[in-house]
Amino acid sequence: MRPEKYRFSVGAQVLVVNETGEVLLTKRADNGYWVLPGGVVDPHEEIHDAAIREVYEEVGITVNTLQFEAVYPKAKKEDIVFTFVTHDWEGVPQLSDEVVAVSWATLGTLPRHEMSQNTIGRIEHYFKHIQSKYIPQI
Repeated sequence: MRPEKYRFSVGAQVLVVNETGEVLLTKRADNGYWVLPGGVVDPHEEIHDAAIREVYEEVGITVNTLQFEAVYPKAKKEDIVFTFVTHDWEGVPQLSDEVVAVSWATLGTLPRHEMSQNTIGRIEHYFKHIQSKYIPQI
């Protein structure tokens, strides 16, 4: 077993994109920050399965397909976060125990004063690479 100082968690989050190109933001119940839907990958769980599960648990929508976007380090922690994109989803975003509000945003309408720099950076990365023709599907 590794010493405690070498442990880290793996997270998965999803940029859920609607038909007009806006991304889904969720307002966390615990700290009031606007974030992308996602969470921790459970032991022995595939990362893309965790991403799909977390979106469903947090906002009640079903993700049909995912595209990998990037892997990011999580600031101030020894964690990594896999970020995916989906344009292929079903349902209407709902509130949950973890989510007190949902909103659709473009790069110009992000509530930046209520978001972490990490979340803003991940969304900016997506919009800067929106024209990219190569994002492998999972």
